[in-house]
Order: sequence, then structure tokens, then C-alpha cells
Amino acid sequence: GTPLTGVTVSATNGTTVTTTKSTSEPAGGFLLSGLSPGSYSITLSLSGYSDETYLVDLAPGASSTVHAELAG
Repeated sequence: GTPLTGVTVSATNGTTVTTTKSTSEPAGGFLLSGLSPGSYSITLSLSGYSDETYLVDLAPGASSTVHAELAG
């Protein structure tokens, strides 16, 4: 689909319940830095679209990519 700008991306750690947020850039990408290893619930939201949630396990020193689409 077409990249969306301004999508709110929230990563909530399943253990600590700490949430880190970011916003997508014009090409649709986003970066959540400084996350501790663990299981995260990644939620993407934008007005006019249905929220999407993904579960991601982040290993120590690793990065992860989420390919997502929002339904309008």
C-alpha cells in the first residue's frame, strides 16, 4: 500500500508495561530506539484507519522490522 505519514507507533513492554512512542515519517518508516530486550506489543494508529497491533520479541542487541498495513 501507500506509505502513511503521521502514524502513531506505540511499543509497550509486556513485563514492565512501559510504553515508548514514535511517529512515522513521510516514507512510512519509524524508529523506536532504546528499547530493552523483551516482548512488546506494537500498536499503529492513525485517525480514519483501524488500529493494528503486532507482537514482537526483541533479543539483546537485536533489531526488528515490522511490515504493517492499516485498513481504512
